[in-house]
Amino acid sequence: FRMAIDNPQYHNAKKGYLKWKEYMNAFGFGKKLGVDLPSENRANIPDTAQYNRDFGGAKYWNSCYMLTLGIGQDRMTATPLQLANAMAYLANSGFYYTPHFVDSIENEDEEDKLMLEKYRTKIEVTKIAKQYFDVIKEGMHDVTVIGTAAFIKVPGHDFCAKTGTAQNPHGKNHSLFVCFAPKENPTIAVAVVVENAGYGSTWAGPIAGLMMEKYLNDTLTTESKIKAENLSNVDLMPAAIKSWYVRNNKTEMLTPLEYNNDELADVWDMEMLSEIAPAKLALDTLKKIDTLPVTPPSKPAPSNKVNKETAIDPLQKKKKVTKNKNGKL
Repeated sequence: FRMAIDNPQYHNAKKGYLKWKEYMNAFGFGKKLGVDLPSENRANIPDTAQYNRDFGGAKYWNSCYMLTLGIGQDRMTATPLQLANAMAYLANSGFYYTPHFVDSIENEDEEDKLMLEKYRTKIEVTKIAKQYFDVIKEGMHDVTVIGTAAFIKVPGHDFCAKTGTAQNPHGKNHSLFVCFAPKENPTIAVAVVVENAGYGSTWAGPIAGLMMEKYLNDTLTTESKIKAENLSNVDLMPAAIKSWYVRNNKTEMLTPLEYNNDELADVWDMEMLSEIAPAKLALDTLKKIDTLPVTPPSKPAPSNKVNKETAIDPLQKKKKVTKNKNGKL
């Protein structure tokens, strides 16, 4: 990362960073991919303007100031869709198709074909040589053989993967897993995010393994069915969120409009660190405060201050008094 940002051929860190950002955008990060669903989030690859504001100008910062950005931290964010798309890009050794839910339309006419054309167009984003993709694929395959995902198996298929643990300032870390399969001639790319679940190989990895198995084999083995059942019965919801539901008399089945997003966000911000429900004493105290008698405010004391907007200027008043009928003094 540092070699890319501080590369002498770019003359300064700002130009080097812009080139790095150009590649990240080409890979599908920090921009909308164009999926055929509303409200897509482009996530974030920071702009140089942000660092200029933080450090007082381009000449005052270099790669050392955003070193964690090289491993996806700092101000970088990504959506699960972008992560899955990145896996498709790697699997295809340099190209992807715009993610979409609608694959075809019955009795497709010319208008339908025109609408779906962008989802059928190959997007080649960079001129990176295939040999570099091969190295990355081998490394990701090693993850499933001798690495953190070695215990995750897809019967009959080799696959490539990367486990991830996304740090969460509000509480327990998020479990991430990205992969594609089979290793040769891949047909599926997957990204799984399990919030507040810990390590990527603990929860997200096994879920992704089941997804690949079902897609590639069209069925699950008896062992995998048991694993799927066990995973579906695990409750990973943080205690603070459960407490919010209880305090607000919410049931498990909620539509998005039944609660206030801002209010729920406050729960995350204030309670996720402890993951402990508010003490009963604190709640009772709040209720007592709400029921305390309110003393009406007393009338304000007379003030000697003059209101400039309503006061009459003595000189102006004198002028009005001394005017004659013709308006002359």
